Amino acid sequence: MIDLLRQIILSVTAASLFGAVVLAIVPEGAMKEVLRMGTGLILIVSLVIPMQKYAPQRFRDFLPRIETTQMEDSTQLFQQEMIREIEAETADYAEQLAQQSGISCQAQVSAQIQTDNQVVITQISLKQEGNADLSQLQQTLAQQLGISADRIFIQ
Repeated sequence: MIDLLRQIILSVTAASLFGAVVLAIVPEGAMKEVLRMGTGLILIVSLVIPMQKYAPQRFRDFLPRIETTQMEDSTQLFQQEMIREIEAETADYAEQLAQQSGISCQAQVSAQIQTDNQVVITQISLKQEGNADLSQLQQTLAQQLGISADRIFIQ
């Protein structure tokens, strides 16, 4: 019950602060009256939504529902796209470093997101073209990217 009261207070406070800022920005007139009514509706919704999980089943059908699965799916898609982009940029960077050293190679990078939402490069595979020595590139990448040299594989 205390949790419900806390959620109600937080949501109503946030909604009222938002409404106060919006109403302070808008000049007097018809638009302000419309926004005042909209702010009142937002306050009512912010009062009702926390009560949704505590309401009896027959009343839950009338309360607004918030779908969190769609938000979770979009978060996972965003994280996957972010990993792909970081992998591609890191591979391009490794190939550019090799070209600066006069070495021709292809890089493939694997990364993952940790529980604290930090992206970590897990491994780099360098495929050498010709008989170039990639050990210096391996050490440079390890130092600049902050990963262990044994996570950079040379093929």
